[in-house]
Amino acid sequence: MTAQLVSPRAAHARNLRENEEAVECSLCLKNFTKPKILPCFHSFCLKCLQDYVETNAHNQKFACPLCACECVIPSSGVDELQTNFYIKAAQTKLKIAANSPCEVCDDGSRAERSCIECEQNLCTNCSRGHLKMKSSRDHHLVSLTEKSHAGEGQVTSKSFCEKHKGDELSFYCRKCSVPICLRCKVTVHEQHTTEDLADVAAEIRVLLMDMLKGAQGMLPKFHSHLNDITFYNDHLEKEREKLKDEIISQTKKLHEKVDDLCRKMMADVEDEYCVEVARLGTRRHMISDRTTSFSTQLHSANQVVCYGSDADIAWNRDNLAEQLQKMASLVTPSDMIHLKMDFIPSDDVTSAGVGDLIGALKKIRDPTENFKVEEFSAFSVDNSFKAVNSVCPADDGSAWIALGWTADAHLFYRHGVKVKTQVVSRTIDCIGRDGETLIMSSNEQKVVGKPGPGFNLDDFATFPGYNPRGLAVTPNGDVLICLAQSAAFQDYRPNHRNKVVRLNSAGKMINEYGADGKLFMYPLRVAVNVNGDICVSDCRKQKVIIVKKTGELKTEYNGSPGEEERRFEPRGIACDARGHIFVADGAGHAIHMLDHTGRFMRHVVTEDQGLFGPYSVAVDRDDYLWVGCRDADIKVYKLNWT
Repeated sequence: MTAQLVSPRAAHARNLRENEEAVECSLCLKNFTKPKILPCFHSFCLKCLQDYVETNAHNQKFACPLCACECVIPSSGVDELQTNFYIKAAQTKLKIAANSPCEVCDDGSRAERSCIECEQNLCTNCSRGHLKMKSSRDHHLVSLTEKSHAGEGQVTSKSFCEKHKGDELSFYCRKCSVPICLRCKVTVHEQHTTEDLADVAAEIRVLLMDMLKGAQGMLPKFHSHLNDITFYNDHLEKEREKLKDEIISQTKKLHEKVDDLCRKMMADVEDEYCVEVARLGTRRHMISDRTTSFSTQLHSANQVVCYGSDADIAWNRDNLAEQLQKMASLVTPSDMIHLKMDFIPSDDVTSAGVGDLIGALKKIRDPTENFKVEEFSAFSVDNSFKAVNSVCPADDGSAWIALGWTADAHLFYRHGVKVKTQVVSRTIDCIGRDGETLIMSSNEQKVVGKPGPGFNLDDFATFPGYNPRGLAVTPNGDVLICLAQSAAFQDYRPNHRNKVVRLNSAGKMINEYGADGKLFMYPLRVAVNVNGDICVSDCRKQKVIIVKKTGELKTEYNGSPGEEERRFEPRGIACDARGHIFVADGAGHAIHMLDHTGRFMRHVVTEDQGLFGPYSVAVDRDDYLWVGCRDADIKVYKLNWT
């Protein structure tokens, strides 16, 4: 089934409508069931929150799924978190028909309120009696009519003294900064300055409303950033077509011999814009998530400040003020970095050399985005001294890990918690993923397979005379496999014809790269970039070799500039959604970052940061860099792009 495409503007408008209504849980995307509100004002279904905390909690704390604000798990579990009665009130009002009668008395009075706990509609008199009864005095009543003025919200409830269980909190002690009942006022707080709780709550509301207005001023800035991304995306499309038209117009003046130069230049334009659009999509996703998070925060904060009970407002004054201050001073994303390209036609097509007949593309790309690397976790897969051959991230913050040609596939969360170990029917060299299906190469058994029932490896493809090593799955489901005629790169011989092959999803051969033995010496690992380039680490040739999908050599990388004398041993290789290429340098104890053209950008992490013997590398969809090292060690780093 073909997915329906939604324009960025339409998706943005839909998100805003959903956020304003705040009727859906952000985890299950369904109407709230037993909604719980976190200290950051974000709300989720109880069951959704329990499932999320079970997977992501650490040291009795968890990060909010929307804004990553750290939350403490109550002693008795997630169920103890505060219920969001404001959402339950909205749901109640949607279910009740207009002019519904009171369900308690028999005189036909119109229902003015509904009890959330009892799910009963009540008239005005019955509402008063309901809040006086011992069994229901702390229930929450939602108004079925519009609120009359600020402070009389859609939810009414009473709060009672913990010491004097039957006495309502109606006073506020200025010295102790707590709500108190009448008996507390004339006993423990007799010598303290006290005031009516309603008056103090009104005073606090005025203060918090000013802070809420300051926080609301941040939302247009997020919307502005999203609009900038949309306009820039449109600009990219127009400029791309403009450049193509200029190139085609100029090439019509030239001889047939320059047609090949034209095609190469067009491919260069597509290459640059493909990477730029991928980077733009990643940024749009980040800004959209932040906007959604902030908008739902504002909605919940507005409900708490405007409609919270007097006692809740008084009890939580400091927490509310602190959170709103944080929201008002939130740092918005930095300005985007733009790609600029111009086509410069040749002035003289009669006397210019063949290479200069058409002209040249002028590329101006701003410096690298602000980029910071933070170590997130470090752990050992087991107590062996084996190297981590392969790391294959999943979509839930976990990754499959294979150690030095064993038959075990280990699943770990990124913070080091082990999920399980599966014993595969054959030894594993490299693990890849096609959607939800794993695919593995077995060097010793000379086969590539997919785990079936019992994790037995069902044959996907066999290669007589070759040892399958690294593999990667392309976005359209093709499988790229490194093939070598020796089990280890130390056994390479000049007459070997080592290569990389492309198979379709059914295991049928589509293409071979380097079958003549000239392109590669020992292709160890392979990755696919966002523009379709095939990136291969050749540890025997000591180079990273980048080949276009057609098989044409694009470039070779043999180590960072200025370190030519230092041995470069590329092992693991991975690509991210922005077009960057990450290379594990086993001899240099470093992770190199290249741009999509194979140009060195920087070392992401080095031996100075405690990295030793990296063998494998992977980047998950949340921008966490997984590095597999010697001695069964894993290091995980957060790549922070702003």
